[in-house]
Amino acid sequence: MTANTMVKIIKAGLLAGGMWLLILPCAAAQQRSPQSGGDYHPLGVFFDASVMGGLQSSTGIGVSLYNDIVKLQAIAARGADNTRYGGWAFGGKMIANIYSVKLSRWISPDWEFYTTTFGLGAQFLYFTMEKEMDAAPLVMGQLLGQWEIIKADMSYFFPSWQYFKSLSLYAEPGIWFAPSDVDTNDDEKAWRTKFTIGFGLRVSLF
Repeated sequence: MTANTMVKIIKAGLLAGGMWLLILPCAAAQQRSPQSGGDYHPLGVFFDASVMGGLQSSTGIGVSLYNDIVKLQAIAARGADNTRYGGWAFGGKMIANIYSVKLSRWISPDWEFYTTTFGLGAQFLYFTMEKEMDAAPLVMGQLLGQWEIIKADMSYFFPSWQYFKSLSLYAEPGIWFAPSDVDTNDDEKAWRTKFTIGFGLRVSLF
């Protein structure tokens, strides 16, 4: 790993820290909201898998804090084909919920065990850029919004289970930002910013 790459990683970390200074107050307010409801779980573990969103696919494992209000996740992903930014990618994602509501408020009391949430966050990935791509590895960041379309409380269906707390389906729009040293003029497969949307499944173990 070159010194230039290390500088990019440090810059990405500083940007992530700055974003969290903006996002966490929203998460704290959501934690105090009476709409968050339900049992309090200070720490949880989840698995996550998604497709699209500027990548072929990604998988990850993470921890959720403050009753699933904040999610921190380690990611392994595969870059999309026919693009400047490809190969395997590794990094992290951070999401903080800013609004959560039980679907029983919108539909009927029978939907008490279903929730929908909206969150903001970011992810940073280190793209390995495989040898045949003839390009140096790079770090890329993405601003994210995440709509947890439906989150099912599995304890309603399986009350005796100690694990498998919830199952969620989500949509994740975002904007990717490419490093400034990528030449978008000479490479038709390169871009500076790009809007994408991905879809995923999250399983919370506890």
